[in-house]
Amino acid sequence: MSRTNSTRKLSGASDPIDYSDIPELGPDFFANAITVRGQDFPRALGFGVSKQLLTLRVDADVIEFFKKKGKGYQRMMNFALRAFMWREQQAIAKESTLKRKPRGLGKKSSGRRASKKAG
Repeated sequence: MSRTNSTRKLSGASDPIDYSDIPELGPDFFANAITVRGQDFPRALGFGVSKQLLTLRVDADVIEFFKKKGKGYQRMMNFALRAFMWREQQAIAKESTLKRKPRGLGKKSSGRRASKKAG
């Protein structure tokens, strides 16, 4: 058996990448984004989390939607639920952070002590 060398040109660093056909990402794209710290990323994807068997009634159109995505539709359903859970947890954490008063920001003072007038 003989091997033939390919003569097709491979794109290299000298060929600029054309990004003109990629749409700009606006606020709508990021509105549903969730922030995951690096160390939390595997858990956010469900790695290392035990699964539990559950009987759940789901609307037929929802099941059809996920089944049309192909193999692994149950995993995608779990991921959709996990993303919702993370978004809710972040909203709760953000609310609790906003409710806490930072130290030293209670009453404002002018920096001068009030002097008592003798009278």
